Amino acid sequence: MTAREWLQRPSMAPRRYSDEEAREILERAMDSDQAMESGLTQQDLVEAAAEVGISSESMARAAEELRVEGLAKERLEERKLGRRRRWWGSLATFAAVNSFLFVLDAMTAGGPWWQWPVIGWGFFVMLGGLRAYLPKGEDHQRRAVNKEVDRVRQAEAREAKRRAKAARRRERKGLGAELEGAIDDGVSAVLAAAVRGVTAATEALVGEARTEPGPARHHGGPQVHVGPASGPADAGTTGVAESEVQDSPAASRHRQPGD
Repeated sequence: MTAREWLQRPSMAPRRYSDEEAREILERAMDSDQAMESGLTQQDLVEAAAEVGISSESMARAAEELRVEGLAKERLEERKLGRRRRWWGSLATFAAVNSFLFVLDAMTAGGPWWQWPVIGWGFFVMLGGLRAYLPKGEDHQRRAVNKEVDRVRQAEAREAKRRAKAARRRERKGLGAELEGAIDDGVSAVLAAAVRGVTAATEALVGEARTEPGPARHHGGPQVHVGPASGPADAGTTGVAESEVQDSPAASRHRQPGD
């Protein structure tokens, strides 16, 4: 069997690796030329872990733990640097103040006393320097990292809750704005329909009023209809009518005195 045939033969069962072999495979993967040039991506790590039987979920969980632990170490380092800067500031203040006290003591009588502030204050300055620069043990560092990891996770949980609450608030505002816009559109449509209805009814009434004939207007006073004379037989009737008109109240009002 040639080497190619041996490599191409079907495998009977997936190979199992020990912990030492798994670490060796991962270390060689990280020490490869590609990893040295551009680094490894998460997909590269997942593929390398799959070769040794590690699930992608375990790999993602380990990557998340490594990220949080890195943040915790960075915060501890920043805290340590801040502690050292504060110690140097306190040391400068200690030197300046005690120098002034030494000069003041030299210029006044009554014996030296400048050493007492130096001894009392210097004791606390020394404790601050030991705290800032004294190396901590591995157990102490591990406990500090674990505490800081818990603080980082709590801070991220609070930030996630804050972002979720802000997202819900923005969503409610968006829904409220949409509902208000829909209500405004509905009210505008109803008002427009009502205006159109009133306008149509008004135009219909005006049109009917223009097409219908108006009632005959009668002015005050008696109406006298005198027909043509039809003959001698109507003379008496005409005279009676004229006498009635003359005796009517309207005629008496228009009659002049002396008539």
